[in-house]
Amino acid sequence: MRSLSRLLRNILVILVSGLLFSCANINQNYSLLTNHFSILKKAKSISDLKKNDSFNPDLKKRLELIQEIKSFAVKNLSLRKTSSYSTYFDLGREAVVWNVLSVKKNSLKLDNWCYFIAGCFSYKSFYEKEKAEIFSNSLVTTKNREVAIIPIAAYSTLGWSDIFGGDPVLNTFIWNDEASLVRLIIHEMSHQKVFVKNDTVFNESLATFIEEKGVKAWYEKSKDDDEFHDYLKKKANRIKETRFSKRLKTS
Repeated sequence: MRSLSRLLRNILVILVSGLLFSCANINQNYSLLTNHFSILKKAKSISDLKKNDSFNPDLKKRLELIQEIKSFAVKNLSLRKTSSYSTYFDLGREAVVWNVLSVKKNSLKLDNWCYFIAGCFSYKSFYEKEKAEIFSNSLVTTKNREVAIIPIAAYSTLGWSDIFGGDPVLNTFIWNDEASLVRLIIHEMSHQKVFVKNDTVFNESLATFIEEKGVKAWYEKSKDDDEFHDYLKKKANRIKETRFSKRLKTS
């Protein structure tokens, strides 16, 4: 059964590579898929982990919090109930992927990378930071681009990996403060509910809008005024930092 399962998984990876990514580099996208399937395979059921008496009690509380957030999002925000966030895996690194963003010099328009079914995205993802750096350097030297490499703590497969257990909870975000966890989980679940092909700006803007409404609703329900005020303070600081950064770029 194990060999059959492995064979079916490899066939699926090859098929998805050809269907989803026929307009891009097959080797790189095959790597993305095999890395994702590797994470799914290694992830452990949260229900099983919680039954283990020797399991880290602090980690157990964080996993329970995420499951509460997921239930809240389904019940109160009408987001989709999927298999996501029912498993856990420790990657042993700071990010799950590194996204490469690039623009032409003196331009604000991000380059796009397009896939046959999934559509176009204004970033390209790598599971290995070194490969992201190599790709970025090639854009600078051969395409005369300005680039940025962004470490990413979580991503959504839009529900397609549900049959394999869904998107797992990862160590890359599990220890975030409560408000950040609420924002992140609701943000990624929003992508599973609504996703418009070829429009990264719309998808991210909508998910951010839903996450902000979700955080407010979460704290209204919990009646934890101190946590909510702390969240609002951090949000205000983020806005100030963003505005200051924009001023620097335009000065």
